[in-house]
Amino acid sequence: SVQSTIRAEEQIQNRNAFTRFLFGGDAEAGTQLNAEIVQNRARLQELKQLQNECECDSQVRSIFQEQIQNMELEQNRLNSLAQNEISSKGILGWLFR
Repeated sequence: SVQSTIRAEEQIQNRNAFTRFLFGGDAEAGTQLNAEIVQNRARLQELKQLQNECECDSQVRSIFQEQIQNMELEQNRLNSLAQNEISSKGILGWLFR
């Protein structure tokens, strides 16, 4: 998941400014990123459930919670990036979508 997400994010960030201006964002990379986000959110739900079932001390539970929050923040950031990329149409983008 991480490698796929990194590739999609790099593809988005490496898109030529002129191409972006004319044709908009890379909808394919944005869609791929969205698919990874959906899978990662399902994994995060599983982690939350495991955290609730964990019979561990408060320090471990706190670290677990902090890591889950960091992952949620990253998923929110990636979601914004994907949505912006998909919604960016460009001057000629309507011709090709």
